Amino acid sequence: GAGAGAGAGAGAGAGAVDGATGATGATGATGAAAPALFTLTTTSSNITFPSKNSILASSSATPSEYATTAEYYKNVFLTFTLATVGTSTNIDYDVGLTTSSDTPYHFFRFAINNSGTKTYSIYANSSLITVTSFDTFTSNDQFTVVVNSYSIVSFYKNGAFLTSATETIPSGSYYKGYFEVISNTYISNIAYGFLSTGATGATGATGATGATGA
Repeated sequence: GAGAGAGAGAGAGAGAVDGATGATGATGATGAAAPALFTLTTTSSNITFPSKNSILASSSATPSEYATTAEYYKNVFLTFTLATVGTSTNIDYDVGLTTSSDTPYHFFRFAINNSGTKTYSIYANSSLITVTSFDTFTSNDQFTVVVNSYSIVSFYKNGAFLTSATETIPSGSYYKGYFEVISNTYISNIAYGFLSTGATGATGATGATGATGA
């Protein structure tokens, strides 16, 4: 009896085979966008936000229309990409940091001339800073402006340092992101937030004593 039972059980178990894996089901719907570190806002009906960190202007948009961040910071960074530059020529538009009055203060001024050349200039404390070697750009170039705790305003293009200036602290002393547009402008990959200063490093070794005077 014991021998028969053991033999039957072993044979039945060894013959079992798993079935084939079924086909993968359809992909589910994309979830809602996660919140960004900032909120974009505008009063213009010609500006929309395709994502939490991008701005799209319609063909009817003019340079008098703009978006801003809802947040303000004293020490701050702003990075953005001009994914689509826009189609209007000989019209300036500004992107950078503004004060509570929505007047650009530290910013890049972009333009397209009649020949299609895309140019930019840099302003700190609302005044032009001359830049001669980096004054043209193309779609998808990335721009950055930083105001640190030492009152230095620095500007970058595609991660390369362009120029800096000493900050003249405006009334209120806080900045929000400012994004002026022209028709069909698309600004993407916007990053904006508080700039934290790291701890002071260790004091270096004392240098050698100089020679005794005559």
